Amino acid sequence: MQKYPDPERHQQKYIDDAAKKYVLNMQELEMEPTPIITKKYAERVAQEAEKDYLKKFQSVSSNNIEQIMLRHNKEMKRLDREGRNSARIFSPIAILLFLACTFYSLEKNDIVFTIVYGIAVLIFLIMWIIVEVKAR
Repeated sequence: MQKYPDPERHQQKYIDDAAKKYVLNMQELEMEPTPIITKKYAERVAQEAEKDYLKKFQSVSSNNIEQIMLRHNKEMKRLDREGRNSARIFSPIAILLFLACTFYSLEKNDIVFTIVYGIAVLIFLIMWIIVEVKAR
Protein backbone atom coordinates (compact mmCIF):
# COMPACT_ATOMS: atom_id res chain seq x y z
CA MET A 1 0.00 0.00 0.00
CA GLN A 2 1.15 3.48 -0.77
CA LYS A 3 1.45 6.17 1.85
CA TYR A 4 -0.65 9.28 1.55
CA PRO A 5 1.31 12.45 0.74
CA ASP A 6 1.76 14.96 3.54
CA PRO A 7 -0.41 17.96 2.57
CA GLU A 8 1.87 20.61 4.05
CA ARG A 9 5.05 19.15 2.60
CA HIS A 10 3.39 18.69 -0.80
CA GLN A 11 2.11 22.26 -0.88
CA GLN A 12 5.46 23.65 0.24
CA LYS A 13 7.36 21.68 -2.42
CA TYR A 14 4.86 22.65 -5.10
CA ILE A 15 5.09 26.35 -4.16
CA ASP A 16 8.91 26.22 -4.00
CA ASP A 17 9.10 24.66 -7.46
CA ALA A 18 6.63 27.20 -8.84
CA ALA A 19 8.58 30.07 -7.26
CA LYS A 20 11.82 28.88 -8.89
CA LYS A 21 10.01 28.59 -12.21
CA TYR A 22 8.53 32.08 -11.74
CA VAL A 23 11.95 33.60 -11.08
CA LEU A 24 13.47 31.84 -14.09
CA ASN A 25 10.64 32.99 -16.34
CA MET A 26 10.93 36.57 -15.12
CA GLN A 27 14.70 36.51 -15.72
CA GLU A 28 14.20 34.98 -19.14
CA LEU A 29 11.71 37.70 -20.08
CA GLU A 30 13.94 40.32 -18.43
CA MET A 31 11.05 41.65 -16.38
CA GLU A 32 10.96 42.89 -12.83
CA PRO A 33 8.33 41.17 -10.69
CA THR A 34 5.55 43.46 -9.57
CA PRO A 35 3.46 42.92 -6.43
CA ILE A 36 0.26 42.45 -8.45
CA ILE A 37 1.76 39.82 -10.77
CA THR A 38 3.45 38.06 -7.87
CA LYS A 39 0.24 38.03 -5.81
CA LYS A 40 -1.89 36.66 -8.70
CA TYR A 41 0.75 34.04 -9.50
CA ALA A 42 0.94 32.97 -5.84
CA GLU A 43 -2.85 32.61 -5.65
CA ARG A 44 -2.92 30.51 -8.81
CA VAL A 45 -0.05 28.35 -7.60
CA ALA A 46 -1.80 27.77 -4.26
CA GLN A 47 -4.95 26.60 -6.09
CA GLU A 48 -2.91 24.38 -8.41
CA ALA A 49 -1.07 22.91 -5.43
CA GLU A 50 -4.37 22.02 -3.78
CA LYS A 51 -5.70 20.44 -6.99
CA ASP A 52 -2.46 18.52 -7.49
CA TYR A 53 -2.58 17.25 -3.90
CA LEU A 54 -6.18 16.09 -4.31
CA LYS A 55 -5.24 14.33 -7.55
CA LYS A 56 -2.34 12.50 -5.85
CA PHE A 57 -4.48 11.72 -2.80
CA GLN A 58 -7.20 10.19 -4.99
CA SER A 59 -4.60 8.22 -6.94
CA VAL A 60 -3.14 6.78 -3.73
CA SER A 61 -6.64 6.05 -2.39
CA SER A 62 -7.63 4.23 -5.57
CA ASN A 63 -4.42 2.24 -5.55
CA ASN A 64 -4.81 1.27 -1.89
CA ILE A 65 -8.45 0.27 -2.35
CA GLU A 66 -7.48 -1.82 -5.36
CA GLN A 67 -4.77 -3.60 -3.36
CA ILE A 68 -7.16 -4.23 -0.47
CA MET A 69 -9.76 -5.68 -2.85
CA LEU A 70 -7.15 -7.94 -4.48
CA ARG A 71 -6.09 -9.29 -1.08
CA HIS A 72 -9.72 -9.69 -0.06
CA ASN A 73 -10.57 -11.62 -3.24
CA LYS A 74 -7.55 -13.91 -2.79
CA GLU A 75 -8.57 -14.61 0.80
CA MET A 76 -12.19 -15.29 -0.21
CA LYS A 77 -11.01 -17.76 -2.88
CA ARG A 78 -8.78 -19.50 -0.34
CA LEU A 79 -11.64 -19.76 2.16
CA ASP A 80 -13.95 -21.03 -0.57
CA ARG A 81 -11.46 -23.77 -1.49
CA GLU A 82 -11.06 -24.75 2.17
CA GLY A 83 -14.84 -24.82 2.61
CA ARG A 84 -15.25 -27.02 -0.45
CA ASN A 85 -12.58 -29.39 0.80
CA SER A 86 -14.28 -29.61 4.19
CA ALA A 87 -17.66 -30.22 2.55
CA ARG A 88 -16.12 -32.95 0.37
CA ILE A 89 -14.91 -34.72 3.49
CA PHE A 90 -17.82 -34.22 5.88
CA SER A 91 -20.83 -34.42 3.54
CA PRO A 92 -20.54 -38.19 2.88
CA ILE A 93 -20.01 -38.81 6.59
CA ALA A 94 -23.07 -36.72 7.50
CA ILE A 95 -25.13 -38.45 4.80
CA LEU A 96 -24.23 -41.89 6.18
CA LEU A 97 -24.88 -40.79 9.76
CA PHE A 98 -28.30 -39.27 8.99
CA LEU A 99 -29.17 -42.23 6.74
CA ALA A 100 -28.46 -44.59 9.65
CA CYS A 101 -30.60 -42.39 11.92
CA THR A 102 -33.38 -42.44 9.29
CA PHE A 103 -33.44 -46.22 9.16
CA TYR A 104 -33.26 -46.46 12.94
CA SER A 105 -36.24 -44.05 13.29
CA LEU A 106 -38.11 -45.95 10.59
CA GLU A 107 -37.53 -49.21 12.49
CA LYS A 108 -38.86 -47.60 15.69
CA ASN A 109 -41.93 -46.34 13.79
CA ASP A 110 -41.10 -42.70 14.59
CA ILE A 111 -42.38 -40.95 11.46
CA VAL A 112 -41.47 -37.39 12.55
CA PHE A 113 -37.79 -38.15 13.12
CA THR A 114 -37.69 -40.33 10.00
CA ILE A 115 -38.84 -37.32 7.95
CA VAL A 116 -36.42 -34.95 9.74
CA TYR A 117 -33.46 -37.28 9.21
CA GLY A 118 -34.53 -37.91 5.61
CA ILE A 119 -34.57 -34.17 4.94
CA ALA A 120 -31.11 -33.86 6.51
CA VAL A 121 -29.86 -36.64 4.19
CA LEU A 122 -31.27 -34.78 1.18
CA ILE A 123 -29.75 -31.46 2.27
CA PHE A 124 -26.28 -32.95 2.72
CA LEU A 125 -26.62 -34.88 -0.55
CA ILE A 126 -27.55 -31.71 -2.44
CA MET A 127 -24.72 -29.80 -0.77
CA TRP A 128 -22.25 -32.55 -1.71
CA ILE A 129 -23.44 -32.54 -5.34
CA ILE A 130 -23.15 -28.74 -5.54
CA VAL A 131 -19.61 -28.82 -4.12
CA GLU A 132 -18.57 -31.53 -6.59
CA VAL A 133 -20.06 -29.66 -9.54
CA LYS A 134 -18.38 -26.39 -8.47
CA ALA A 135 -15.03 -28.14 -8.08
CA ARG A 136 -14.99 -29.06 -11.76
